[in-house]
Amino acid sequence: MVDAYRRFFAGDTEAAGVLVAVYSDALVRFAYRYLHDSDLSEDAAEDAFIALLLKRHHFKEESQIRAYLYRAVRSRAIDLLRKHAREVSLTDVEGILEEHAEEESDPEGAYLIEERNAALRRCIAELAPQYREVLLLCYFEELDPDSIAEVTKRSKKQVYNLLTRARASLKERLIQEGFSSEDL
Repeated sequence: MVDAYRRFFAGDTEAAGVLVAVYSDALVRFAYRYLHDSDLSEDAAEDAFIALLLKRHHFKEESQIRAYLYRAVRSRAIDLLRKHAREVSLTDVEGILEEHAEEESDPEGAYLIEERNAALRRCIAELAPQYREVLLLCYFEELDPDSIAEVTKRSKKQVYNLLTRARASLKERLIQEGFSSEDL
């Protein structure tokens, strides 16, 4: 993979294909959280890759590329939302929760997991939009605070503060929902 980045920085278009293969699924899922439309999400991801190809000489390392791609997808998704007059919503995490849910063989265990996931979705949906956004970027997209700061155009300190407040708010809502402190 490191070789692919090195070749990409040198202008190798085949290496760009490797980057597309590595990041495309995650970027489409990320865009889908904003757009709720598969075709538009794919368009947003494609636009981000095209912009990356045009600006490749500005980057020196992998983390810059990853953050740039997420930031570009976010910007393009918001532009598409404005164009199509839809509301920005980050509450559709059902697919992500299902990806991360443990496989349970007994029906009671599967039911409990589904109930827990439904409660988690409700609690996340009730959070302020900026809290939802940083939590999703941190836990579901696995971005570090530096990358989240780049994507959201906030300072690193603001990201840390938002994450702290978002976690506390989510914990409070989950406790109101019936989760015990030990579950969290």
